[in-house]
Amino acid sequence: MPAPPFSAVSLFAQTANQNPLGNFLSDGTLVVAILSAIVGYCISLWRNRVLPWTTLIGFSEQVTNLDVVDIPEALSLASSRTWFIRPIQNTSDRLGNANQAPAFSQAFLKANESSRDAIQTTIERLRTAPTDSEKTSALYVSAGNAAVINLLEAAINRIAIVVDPPDPALGQVLQYQPVRSRADGCFGLDFPDELVLIGAGLNDDPIFANRLTPVLESMSRLDTNRLIPMFEQLLPLLQRQTELHRTVVELGEPIVQPKARWAAHINISNYGSAPFLLFPNKGWVLIECHDMDPFCLPTKLVYLDTNGRQQDVIGTYLVETGKTSTFMLLTTDTQSAIPRGDRLRALWKSGDGRAMARLHVRGRELPFALWGETSWVAFRNMNADSDE
Repeated sequence: MPAPPFSAVSLFAQTANQNPLGNFLSDGTLVVAILSAIVGYCISLWRNRVLPWTTLIGFSEQVTNLDVVDIPEALSLASSRTWFIRPIQNTSDRLGNANQAPAFSQAFLKANESSRDAIQTTIERLRTAPTDSEKTSALYVSAGNAAVINLLEAAINRIAIVVDPPDPALGQVLQYQPVRSRADGCFGLDFPDELVLIGAGLNDDPIFANRLTPVLESMSRLDTNRLIPMFEQLLPLLQRQTELHRTVVELGEPIVQPKARWAAHINISNYGSAPFLLFPNKGWVLIECHDMDPFCLPTKLVYLDTNGRQQDVIGTYLVETGKTSTFMLLTTDTQSAIPRGDRLRALWKSGDGRAMARLHVRGRELPFALWGETSWVAFRNMNADSDE
């Protein structure tokens, strides 16, 4: 029987019979399968897309509260003589306590920058005010200053100032009354444009309430014979407290700062359709300034709950879709352990630098991690604006 005529089709068919792969190639099945897999994977990526939005709120300094540090005797003594901070133990104390003292003292100094001027203005104007209206305005200069009132309350409570009852012949010009629903009990002195609250915790402290009563009576009657000496006694007490708090800052900050860490406060929102993971040691803070080499600082991830409590992230942290979580990226090294740390500290104080944060984000579909990056912000204390 003669052999069939030779053709390319018959040759391809014979090859296909010998190689099963040829069967797929012959009808395009393999190509379709590959394309289908790619399309399916792309659809899966879209359905489970990861869209992190990372916002850098600002920077702060953080310490590890349980670390023990050496305390000079002068710092312990100064802290024990202030009225507004917890005394630091002599010889040694927890770093958390040592950090709170200069922080509170710095806040006291900031709050009382204008207190001396307010008290002196009140004294001078009370001496010359001819009418009740002008006396009320003079009194409000100090009574409307929260820092002055806080200092006055502390002085009255510690019997550093004792105010005698006012002249009963003077009529009441300003009304005052107990306010039990505010500050755990206080007095409310009713000025023309504002109800000034004086005292705190009076619901459970009747002794303090009794000590404050002559003060409120004198204020309500505008008794200058009681008010002027009271404010005159307050001036040297303010000066003494200012000196003590300044000592706490000057002696306390050099102890705390070398052990502090920089912290980048960030919000991370998940605008995608699937949750994603964050890793505890996959974040960096980048800091730069025009006249020095940039800093790239490794960090660890710390979760902040709605009350601001800190919790170290162990393993991973899952950010659910549609949720926003708040974290700190805390530098791994303390300030003293960071190379060129003194220059970084100077940059922090000057506010001339800028910084941004980066961290790894991992979705369940991608075989690789994504970068979550923030915009650049000023490398300075995030609370500086509120303090000012």
